[in-house]
Amino acid sequence: KFESSFQAMAYAKGPVTRIIREKDRAQYDHEVVHCILDAGLVAHVAYLDATGRLRVSPMVYGREGSTVYIHGHVGCGAMKQGTLDVCVSVAFDDGIVLARSAFNSSMNYRSVIAHGKAEELQGEAKSRALDVITNNVCPGRAQQARPMTEPELTTTRVLALPLQDGLVSGKIRAAGVGDDEPDTTGRPDIWAGIIPITRVYGAPITEGDCKVAVPANVAALQTPSGDRAKMGAVFGVGIVLGALGACLIAKQLK
Repeated sequence: KFESSFQAMAYAKGPVTRIIREKDRAQYDHEVVHCILDAGLVAHVAYLDATGRLRVSPMVYGREGSTVYIHGHVGCGAMKQGTLDVCVSVAFDDGIVLARSAFNSSMNYRSVIAHGKAEELQGEAKSRALDVITNNVCPGRAQQARPMTEPELTTTRVLALPLQDGLVSGKIRAAGVGDDEPDTTGRPDIWAGIIPITRVYGAPITEGDCKVAVPANVAALQTPSGDRAKMGAVFGVGIVLGALGACLIAKQLK
């Protein structure tokens, strides 16, 4: 049975998604889960192939509402089978946490895992989902690129995974070093602290045969030099504002 959440806008816990270890890091709030997904570009999709062998494929994805779309060539990996059961994982490493002991060292991270049946899409729903995926990579790009041809659509398969109660959860660590007291007081010779990890977008590089100026939406992806230091503060924001604060800042600096 699912546990009813005290938060009106949260995914209910279930046997598959209930966090057992470090329960304080668990995130079921819709906004937090969606924020983590929206900050990502590639999901790792686990599935059983036609022979029963477990496989994992990295896939570009997009989210719209409570649905995650994944896609690929009809002859590759998970896309060979059409509708199938999957486990989708999206994760970010936000910082290396170096404690005075290797045992207490850790990582700061954001992650989402979603389970369920990914249904194959057709027609207008398929085309819309492809636009969502394209715009997740570069906002507004689907409206700039030429429409896909029929052969391109035919060789591309799109699956839709609904985010459902009992089948989706998030987990976040945004904290400092958790040293044991004997190490804190007894090992002043060992450095302890955080090494922030950030993702930076460089300046767009125009293809040699392209005569079009860089569109505003493409240029907007570049991380301003002044913001690069700010991105390292995602860890600190997480401590002060909590998980949602860290996610929102990270999403803004995507």
